[in-house]
Amino acid sequence: MSKSTKDSIQQRVCQPIVNRGLDSLRRIKFFSALKEPCLRMIAAKLQVCFLAPEEVLAREGERVDRVWFMGKGTADAVILGKKVETYFDGAVIGPPLGLLMEHNWDQTVTTTAFSDFMVLTCEDLQSFFSNHESEASRVHAAAFRVQVAQKAKTCKPKPLKGEAHKPQRIERHKPPDAAKKPVDAGVPHFPVAPDQSFAEESEVTQNVIASWLDEIEFFSGFDVFSLERLLALVQRQVYKQGQNILTQGEFADALHVIYAGNADVAVREKVVATLGPKSIVGERSICVLGDNVMPCAATISPATSLVITYSWLRSDLLDLFIQDDRIYEYFKKRFDIQRIKQGESSFRNINIFQKARPEFVHMLESRVSQRILEPEDLLFEQGKPNPDALLLCEGQVSILKDGTAHALVEVSKIDDAVLFGEFNVLGLWRAPKATVRAVSRCVLKVLISEVLQQCFVAFPDESNVFRQLVEKRLRRDASKEVSWTVQKEEKPEEFLDNEFRELPRFYVRQFTKDYDTIVLPRDLSAVKEFSNLPREPLTELAGFMKPRIYLPQQVILQQGEDLSEILVLQWGACSVEVFGADLQPMEGPSIVGGMSSLMTKKVFTTITAEETCFVGAIPKHRFAAVLDKYPDFRRSLLLQTSTSFKRLCDDFQEQMLKTGALRSQLLKMPFLSDACPDFISQLASSLEPRLLLPGQSILRAPDEEPKLYFVFDGHLHVMKNGCLVCALPSRSVSGVLDVFGLDTGDQTQIKTDEICKVGTVVRKGLFGLLEKFPQEREKFEQLLHGLLEDQVSQRLLRHPIFKGMPSQFLKRLGLLFERKLVHPRTTMLQEGESGATMVVINVGKADIIFRGLLVSMLWSGKSFGGAQMMGAQRQYHATLRTKGMCHVLLLSHERFCTLTPPGPKRPWVAALRLRAKSAHQQELKLFRQKYMQHRMLDQTGVTTAAVTSAMYGMLVLQQALKAWHRIVSGETCSEGSCSPIPSRRSSVKEETKVEDRVVPAPPLPPPPTYPLLFSRALRPIRLVCVMPGKKH
Repeated sequence: MSKSTKDSIQQRVCQPIVNRGLDSLRRIKFFSALKEPCLRMIAAKLQVCFLAPEEVLAREGERVDRVWFMGKGTADAVILGKKVETYFDGAVIGPPLGLLMEHNWDQTVTTTAFSDFMVLTCEDLQSFFSNHESEASRVHAAAFRVQVAQKAKTCKPKPLKGEAHKPQRIERHKPPDAAKKPVDAGVPHFPVAPDQSFAEESEVTQNVIASWLDEIEFFSGFDVFSLERLLALVQRQVYKQGQNILTQGEFADALHVIYAGNADVAVREKVVATLGPKSIVGERSICVLGDNVMPCAATISPATSLVITYSWLRSDLLDLFIQDDRIYEYFKKRFDIQRIKQGESSFRNINIFQKARPEFVHMLESRVSQRILEPEDLLFEQGKPNPDALLLCEGQVSILKDGTAHALVEVSKIDDAVLFGEFNVLGLWRAPKATVRAVSRCVLKVLISEVLQQCFVAFPDESNVFRQLVEKRLRRDASKEVSWTVQKEEKPEEFLDNEFRELPRFYVRQFTKDYDTIVLPRDLSAVKEFSNLPREPLTELAGFMKPRIYLPQQVILQQGEDLSEILVLQWGACSVEVFGADLQPMEGPSIVGGMSSLMTKKVFTTITAEETCFVGAIPKHRFAAVLDKYPDFRRSLLLQTSTSFKRLCDDFQEQMLKTGALRSQLLKMPFLSDACPDFISQLASSLEPRLLLPGQSILRAPDEEPKLYFVFDGHLHVMKNGCLVCALPSRSVSGVLDVFGLDTGDQTQIKTDEICKVGTVVRKGLFGLLEKFPQEREKFEQLLHGLLEDQVSQRLLRHPIFKGMPSQFLKRLGLLFERKLVHPRTTMLQEGESGATMVVINVGKADIIFRGLLVSMLWSGKSFGGAQMMGAQRQYHATLRTKGMCHVLLLSHERFCTLTPPGPKRPWVAALRLRAKSAHQQELKLFRQKYMQHRMLDQTGVTTAAVTSAMYGMLVLQQALKAWHRIVSGETCSEGSCSPIPSRRSSVKEETKVEDRVVPAPPLPPPPTYPLLFSRALRPIRLVCVMPGKKH
C-alpha cells in the first residue's frame, strides 16, 4: 500500500474524531481564547473510552484530574446519597477549572447506560502548556474572568432585613394617579436602594465620588483619563454586622475602599486591627494579572452598625488592566503585588533589600528558585567551582575554613536572611573560599548570574545593593589583613580547561586571579582624565556619583543610545567595539567612552564589561551644574577635551558673564521686546547663566525650587511619554508650567540636542519681580495660555453641555472663553450669590462645597455654573474653590448670546438650556442627598473621616464620663439658660436683687449600684461603678 493511500485512510478515520474533540473543547468557555491550530493540538490528546452502566466516573471528595465529554449516554450525579442531576448527550462532566487548579469533586457520578466519552486529563493539558507558555497565559486569564463572573453573580451582600418588601410597601401607598403621571425626560431618575450595590453612571455622581477619592493618596495620583475609567466601574455596597466584606481563605470578589464606618481585621477569628474610612482592602487578591490569584489573608467584617464601601469588581478591573497596562502597573507599584503564600514572606522584608526599588525586588524574587537542604548537606564546598549565590531564608549553617569551624549562622525569619556566594555570582571568585554546611533544615533561594544580569540591565542603579555587600566584605578583610591564596597543588590552567569549560563564559572571571586585591579609587583625582584638575569640584562631583556594578559580558553602553550620564570606570576592564570592529580595551580608573562622552549626545561605541566592573554614574545635569559653579574648572576640563572648545568657552564668557550681556540677550526674546527697561535690568541680575551639555535632561530635584529657562543659544527637544513632540529653538522659554505649578499629567521630559546657553531664574525671584511690575505678568501668562491652548478645543468637544451644538458655532465658542490663571484656595464662585458665568477646568482641580460640606470635585474637562450661564438659574447653588493652581475657562451669558444674532429662536439653543437645567437639578438633588447622608451618619456615630480605634475609644469614654458627672454632681440648669424652650417675657417688673448667700453644697449621692447604660454608634455600652476598696 502506498504512503499516500495510508495517509488518506488515516485522515478519513482520525478527522471525525478530531472534529468531535474540537466540538467538545468549545463547550468550555476559557478555551475560546485559543486559536484553531492550538485547539486541534489539544483535541489530539483527547482519549476515547466506552463505559458500561453502573461504572463510576468520579467520587465525591476526590481530586479532579480529568474532565469527561459525553458523546451518547446518560449518567446520574449524587450528593450525600441524594440524586441531584442527570447528564445526557453532549454534557460536560466535571468542573473545567479543575484542569488548571486544584479542585475536588462535590458529587459522585455514575453511568446509567452504555456511554462513550472523550477525556481530557490535567497531565495532558499541562504537557501542552509547557510547550506553549503564551497560550497558557491566555487560557488562565480567560478562566480567571469566567471564575470571577460566576462568583460575582452569587457573592453579593445580602439585603437588609425588611428591604426586600420595601418596594411593595411603597407601591401600596402610592397615589393611584402617580403611575399615570408622565416623567420629565429632561430630569434623570436614579432608582437607587441605599443598602444595595449600584453603578454610579451619571457624571454628577462620579464627581461626588471623585471628590472623596481624591483625598486618598492612592487615587490622587491618577491622571484624568484613568480616573474617569475607574469611576465608570465603581459600585457602592453596604454591609451590616454579621456580613463579611472579605473572608479569610476565599478569593476576594472586589476591591473595597471603606467610605463610612469601621471594620475589624480578624486572622483565624482573632481581631488584630481596626480599619477606618479611606482604607483599601482586598487589593492583593484582586490586582493580579498573569500571576496566581491568592486568597484573602484575613477576614474583614463591620465593627460599627454599618460599613459603606466603594468597590470595583475583580472582573471589571481585570478587563481594565488588559485594555490599559499602565493602570495595572500603577496598581502594582502602589500595592507591591507579589506572590505571597501563607507562612512565606516577601523579599521586601529582607533587610538588605530595604532601600532597593520595589520593582527590582519583585523582578528578582519572581526569577529565583527555591531549594531545601537537610542537615549535613553542603551549600558550598571550599575550592569547588560554584557560580551561584544562595540566600538563606530559614535554618542554621556552619562555616568551615580548611576543615576548621569559623562561625555558626542561624536565620529564624526572612527579615534576617543572609546571602552566601555573592563573590561567586558576581564573577569575582572562581570558587568559594570556605565550606558552608547545613546544620538544620534550611530553606534557600538560588540566585544565578543570568537572572542577576537581567535585573541589573533593567535597573542599573539597584546593582549597588550587591556592590555594598562586596565593599563591606573587602573592608572587613582589609582590616583583618586576610589574604586568600591558591593552594600549591592547584593548577589554574588545567583547572580552567577541565572544570570551567562547561560553564558559561560570564560565570568565570578569566582575566584576573582570585588572589588579586581589589582596590577602588578613593576619589575622582585617581581618574587619569581628572588628574590635574582642582580637588574641590571633583569632591562635589563624587557626591553626585551613583555606584554600580556590572557583571562580565554585560553591556555598559550600547551604540546609538542617548548618553545622559557620565560613567566612571573605577575598577575593571572593558572591550570597545565600533560597527563590529574591536578597539583598544579600556581599564580603570578612567571615563567610559573618554572625554568625548561629555560633549556628545549619542553613544558612538559599544562598551562591554570583560570582567566584573565597578562603575560610578554621574548624571549630566549634575555634571553641568558643577561646571557652572566652577568656571575655571569648566574651562580646564573642556580644554582637555579638545582645543576646539576654547572658542566655546570664550563665547560663553563674552555673551553670558560680562556686565550687560544678559540684558542684551533678554531684549532679543520676542515676548520681552517691549518690556519695561527696569524690569529687564532686574531680571538680568536675577538670572543665573548656565551651559547645558548635549543629551542632558533638565530635571528638578524634589526639594529644589522650580526654575524658568531662557534659551539664548541651542535647541531643546520636548519628549512626552517617551515620544518627541517638538523642538524649542533659540530665544524661547521652557519650564513655564512648572514655575506656575500646573501639572497636565503628561510625562514631559526636556533634553538638550546640542550645547545650549541658557539663563535660569527661580520661581521666588520671578514672582517677586512680577509683584513689583504687575504689568509684565500678563506676558508670562500669555506664554502659559499658548502652551495650554491645544487642550481647550478638546475640553469643549467632549463637554456634555455643548453636545449637539453645530460645528461652526463650536469653533467660535472656543474664542469666546476667557483664559484665566487661578491661585490655590481661591473661591471663584460663592454659594447663594447671583451670577451668569460658567467655569470649565482646563488644568487642575477644584472643590465644590455645599452648606459648608465638601460634596464634589471638578477636574480637567469638568464644569460648574452651566445653568447660570444659560439663564436657567440666577444664583449659584454651591461654592467653587480651587485646590491647587488652576487654568480655567470662563464664559459669561453676555458672551454666549453673541453667538446667535437676534431673530428666530434656534432649536439647539433651547436644547442646551434644557440640558443645563437638567444638570443643575441633578447636581442639587445629589448635593442635598450627600448633605443629609452626612448628617445621618454623624448622628449614628458612623463617621466618614479616618478615626483610629484609640480615638474611637476615647470618644466613647468621654461621653460616658460626661454623663456620669452630670448624674453624681446633681447639676441643674436654670430655666432661662439651659432650657431648650425659650420662656415668655414676664410682664411683671423685676424684683430688686438680694445679696447672694454662700450655701454649702449638699453631700454627693452614693454611686448607683445598678449599671449605667450608654450607646455610641448604635452600640450599647455598660458602665459599672465600683466603690473604692472593693473588687468587682
